[in-house]
Amino acid sequence: MNGKITNFKKIIILTLIFSMTVSPTLLFQKSVSVEASTTIQQDKNAVADMNKQIALKQQQIAQTEKEIMALRNDQASYATLKTKLDEKISLIEESIEMYDEMLTLHDEEIRELEKEIEDAQTKYDAMYEIFLEMLRISYEEGNANYLEMIINSENLTDFLSRLDIIFDLVEYNKNILDDLRKSKDDNMRKILAYDSAMADNLNYQEQQREKIEDARNEKREADKAIAALARDIEQKIKTHELITRDMNNTQAEIQRRLKEIQEKERDAQTAPREYVGGVLLWPVDSRRVSSPYGTRTHPFTGRSEFHYGIDISGPGINGANIYAANDGTVLMATYNSGYGNYVVLEHGGGMTTLYAHCSSLLVKVGDSVKRGDVIAKVGSTGVSTGPHIHFEVAENGARKNPMNYFN
Repeated sequence: MNGKITNFKKIIILTLIFSMTVSPTLLFQKSVSVEASTTIQQDKNAVADMNKQIALKQQQIAQTEKEIMALRNDQASYATLKTKLDEKISLIEESIEMYDEMLTLHDEEIRELEKEIEDAQTKYDAMYEIFLEMLRISYEEGNANYLEMIINSENLTDFLSRLDIIFDLVEYNKNILDDLRKSKDDNMRKILAYDSAMADNLNYQEQQREKIEDARNEKREADKAIAALARDIEQKIKTHELITRDMNNTQAEIQRRLKEIQEKERDAQTAPREYVGGVLLWPVDSRRVSSPYGTRTHPFTGRSEFHYGIDISGPGINGANIYAANDGTVLMATYNSGYGNYVVLEHGGGMTTLYAHCSSLLVKVGDSVKRGDVIAKVGSTGVSTGPHIHFEVAENGARKNPMNYFN
């Protein structure tokens, strides 16, 4: 009995010694683990908050790009208007030149008609003098002439014949005078018609010159509008660059925090899931890369910027299947104004893939997917110039060239 009590005491003593030596260490380790877990969660919350900031900045960038596009469209409209005004001015100037030529021809024709009138008047005056002289002779010397004609006439018939000749001659001269007067009157009417046509031409030219001045005023207004739009575009581009720079700084901070989280997880012996392994599957059937990874001219700002993914397009791609590039879990399946509808898959080892501008999404956050599963459809949502897929690869938050991850 005493032996059993002695053994029981020994057990109690050993238990006390163990609790005094081992338990504080375990408790301390547990406390450190909880503290590390709390810090890691706080860092993750901070990263989540920064991701929200990035999403907001992406929306601001997308809105700025739409505004820049609208301003550039306005610029193009004014440039088209200026071209049309130039064409209008050119046509009017050609019309004025043509009417100038017509005025010159009319002026030449009028001078010719005036010369003809002057010649006709000279002939008329000469013939009129002859006519008057014949009339004077007829009346002043008519009796003597008639008597002489009677005396010299062989008979009455001869006399009448000679008398008819005199009257015919007078009538002939009278007809010549009438023809000259009629020709002069006709030429005068032609001159009046040409004068009226010239007046109409001059009035037309004046109207056309007023139209030219109106068109030039419109061009000046268009130039002012284009200059104002250029200033607005420059300001929008500066805003775009400022937001982009701020967003990139935030992304850099996210990458720094993610590295800290990984280090803390390693220190807390909670290593993240390893990469599922293997090369990536091409995400769509089309193989046409319309915009590669790297520096490019931004389609909206016109500035040189870095493109953090690849754009894949091609005939008939709109609505085509988008495939999971590898086994993974859906981290994000949502919309923002920049990416439009987009999906982010997590493949372990800090690797993620992103699929943007989708027309529709076929998965939700938390879904497990296999390599080759259809996760979305190609579209042109968000800031996009046409149907295509924007595809990104990131390791621990740092975006890499996707072309290095395929066969």
